[in-house]
Amino acid sequence: MFQSPLVRTLQLLNREEFEALHFFVASPIFNDVRPDETFQLFEYLRRHYPDFESEALNRELAARHFFPNSTNQIGALQRTMAQLMGIVKKFITFRYAVVRDAYEKGEAASLYEIQQKLSLMRFYSERLYQKPVAAKSKVLHDKEIKNRKGRKAENFFQNLNNQVRDELNTQKQFRDFDEYEFIDFQYFKFLVEQEKYLFEGTSSLREGDKNLLAATEQLDTFYLLLKLDHICQLLHYQRMSPLFEPDSAEHARFTANVYHSTQIVRLLREYGFLQQPEIAIYCIFLEFLTQDDPSEADRLSDEFEQLLEKNIQVLPKARVDSLQVILRSYWPARYRETKDKRYLEKIHDRQIRQIAQIQPEDLVPTMFFQNTLFSAFKLGKLEWANDFITQYSGRLKGLDEEQTSLLMEIVSAAAAFYQ
Repeated sequence: MFQSPLVRTLQLLNREEFEALHFFVASPIFNDVRPDETFQLFEYLRRHYPDFESEALNRELAARHFFPNSTNQIGALQRTMAQLMGIVKKFITFRYAVVRDAYEKGEAASLYEIQQKLSLMRFYSERLYQKPVAAKSKVLHDKEIKNRKGRKAENFFQNLNNQVRDELNTQKQFRDFDEYEFIDFQYFKFLVEQEKYLFEGTSSLREGDKNLLAATEQLDTFYLLLKLDHICQLLHYQRMSPLFEPDSAEHARFTANVYHSTQIVRLLREYGFLQQPEIAIYCIFLEFLTQDDPSEADRLSDEFEQLLEKNIQVLPKARVDSLQVILRSYWPARYRETKDKRYLEKIHDRQIRQIAQIQPEDLVPTMFFQNTLFSAFKLGKLEWANDFITQYSGRLKGLDEEQTSLLMEIVSAAAAFYQ
């Protein structure tokens, strides 16, 4: 049992989740096949959470314990484990996809509320028009209907749709979102428009696009924010250390994807379409990564950096950091090619910004310490370099006293050379 999917999955649950699972296993709604055997097995495993290292979990011992009279003890245990695993899967689906964010603060909590409203919108849309349920309440006269217009079920959908649209459009800051939250948010924006299209498409015979255009445009935004991010990362990785051999099928697919993506960006620019800041950031970044003319690439790198700095809140911090890392990798290469100190200034400016983010209790990565010093030396900022050494030489990560001493000797020699 030690390496079974059941035990390995239970180990991944935290204490609160494991205790909440108990209610699922005890419920006849979720545990409806041999419930006594399944519940007893859960109680047995519960005593060994979280390590599950006891010899009592040996498969043969556990099988004899639970099914002493069975002619196939191992088979009976495996059947019960499979039943319990099915309940665990239901719990994770419910807890992770629906309930988890309800207890979070900020972005995650708002996404949970939006998810709830989307579910209600789908319910009203389906039951009113797509899969209509015969009304069981008394039929109202025309006069009563007019007096109770605000309580018509059709209005429930519209009210929910308007609420969610307002909540989604109000959110402008995404820096504190994690990747899952950001993707969910963009997907929910599409779903809101899609649900409205489905509702209007089945509830009305009127002419018009029935919200299809809005749904299509929001789908484009969702798609582009994923597509362009992925293709930019692939381009960077392919340049740093080729992922695909030149004559391979994967390389042909990669090349086709790059071509299609650049054509999309070209058309978006040509027609001035979907130029929200988050899309514009990726459009210019892809143009920069695929630019063969060094001087034009320089111009695009500056334009991209300014656009990103101006709109840094429209993407999650992890995405912004990733884009900045890719951009920073360009400057050292251009400095080596041209010896133009403008690129060195850019590198050093970014290093200074990173230093400002170091907390008093943080250790400094040794490679960052060395790179920052040598950038300062080459720029002639010797006084700044000396202050940096004084402040951070005693906080280097991964070095013992002897190694630190050796590094300081190298640094002193470099400082004397540049002086």
